[in-house]
Amino acid sequence: VEGTTTHVRRFDDGLQQFWSETPERDKLVHGVTFRLEMPLLFHPPILTIDEPLYVGKIWEVDSRDSDGLAFHIRFEVTAFGDITVPAGTYQAFTIRETLEFPEGGTGVRIHRHSWGIRGLTGTAQQVTDYSYADGIGEVLTTTGSFGHRLLSLRTVAVQPSTWTRIRML
Repeated sequence: VEGTTTHVRRFDDGLQQFWSETPERDKLVHGVTFRLEMPLLFHPPILTIDEPLYVGKIWEVDSRDSDGLAFHIRFEVTAFGDITVPAGTYQAFTIRETLEFPEGGTGVRIHRHSWGIRGLTGTAQQVTDYSYADGIGEVLTTTGSFGHRLLSLRTVAVQPSTWTRIRML
């Protein structure tokens, strides 16, 4: 994506996320696509994990998507401890992410769950809590926005794979 080698994270609803990892192990989201739509790219990429993590750490990101929508994201590490999901119990950091649109708009094509396209009409702020386990990634994600819908996603399996197998999927 724009000259950066990225990984593709695929979801069963057709969402694909393009991300990379820096030598410092920071995670950057470069863009998303949903089914066969044109991808949204983020300028600059979104720093979703800013290593090292510790409770109380805060970082903020200002970016724009390729449709021109400006957004501001505030990340705060709020907890560390055991998180149990169907795939097992993991020691994980809980990160609260608050997404805002400073120039107005509602982010119809942009939404946090791993930067997916979900159609958040009528809301100017989106709050997501996600639990991040080192070496696994997100194991639990809960998204809600001021009485708007609430969505929880839990990791159900963690499976090692090879690049050949991932390409086949």
